[in-house]
Amino acid sequence: MKVIVVEPMKEPYLKEIDGSLESMHEIVGGYIEATYPFDEPIALVCDEEGVLKGYPLNRTITPYMTISGTFFLCGLGEEDFESIPENLIEKMNLELQQAANTLDESILELEMTRKNIEQAADNLKASKKSFDVGLESLSDLLEAQTLWQQAYAKQVIAQAQVIVNTIRYKKACGTL
Repeated sequence: MKVIVVEPMKEPYLKEIDGSLESMHEIVGGYIEATYPFDEPIALVCDEEGVLKGYPLNRTITPYMTISGTFFLCGLGEEDFESIPENLIEKMNLELQQAANTLDESILELEMTRKNIEQAADNLKASKKSFDVGLESLSDLLEAQTLWQQAYAKQVIAQAQVIVNTIRYKKACGTL
């Protein structure tokens, strides 16, 4: 039976187990408790005494449900647990890949804004020198200052986006 194992502060991973009660106990570290917080036919199986045993917090599943310790996700058969559906495995992998891609894109955007601010600063410096010797008008100098401020504002926004996307990626990986 294929299950998705979710350990605290680690990326979820697939594991093949024999489906016995002992194999489930081994994963969660104690007596199992199954909950069904998702719309899909999936069980979340955890240690029923994870909080009492002081296991570390793992994931917040809903605003009212936080799981402590290692748990696993499996499919639901008519009477027993079964392998996690392949489409769910693909969905999990896709979510992780999308979070990684979004983070990579925001890092590239930040690098571009750093180059833009350098160019705007050089332009402002040249404009100031030209203004000081009377070769440039005040409006040209003000335009250069405005362009530098816009480049700086875009850099601040890009930095914030990298932080947000890093958090989203860590949340998707389970390291947050």
